Amino acid sequence: VPTDFVFAAAYSSNSGRETSQIWNETHGRHEISAWMTLAGTVGAGDPRTPWTDCSDPSSGCPSGNGADGQTIHYRQEKYPTRDDDIPLVKGTEMRLIEAEAALAAGDLATAMAKVNEMRAHHGLGPLESDGTIGSITGGDGGGANPTSRSGWDILDRERHLTLWLEGRRLWDLHRWNHPHLNGGGVVYEATVDRRASCMPIALDECQVNEKVSSLCFSV
Repeated sequence: VPTDFVFAAAYSSNSGRETSQIWNETHGRHEISAWMTLAGTVGAGDPRTPWTDCSDPSSGCPSGNGADGQTIHYRQEKYPTRDDDIPLVKGTEMRLIEAEAALAAGDLATAMAKVNEMRAHHGLGPLESDGTIGSITGGDGGGANPTSRSGWDILDRERHLTLWLEGRRLWDLHRWNHPHLNGGGVVYEATVDRRASCMPIALDECQVNEKVSSLCFSV
């Protein structure tokens, strides 16, 4: 798959049914913010994670704060209109999948080459690891470690930023048994049980699979 390949879900402002709900919640409304997330810190100025600081009077935002009226709002600009398509498959993700396979095989050099091939596509400079494959350590506020240069932490961070707002992060967390699953919040500290990693098969998929159709879960 070429690195510049993209196959996307198409959205349109023609009707409410065709409008992107990602745009609606993160741009049209101030429900979700990049503030104090990896995109809002490490991702500042990164072409993969564009956002506007709405607290700046010149930003053009309808409000400087989020939906609570108090928290600073960093409005995502990856999908600035309700017509913006959302990638389902990208060549850049394929490079990151190849990097992950290389790390799993103990090949740090190939993993970094794949990561840097992806970064070059976005006009970003190459990264250098600290020479270790390491393991995923996570960040203090949830998500990827913002500074570690081990192979796995670099991959965690680069997937987080490259696939931002594309619906991939949850599955990365569970596939890697990510430290963020063990309680805590993304922005605010919270005490919660470990997040569940066993999820039911979607009802529509379950019903068409004769081997499990008698076990389908529904509310």
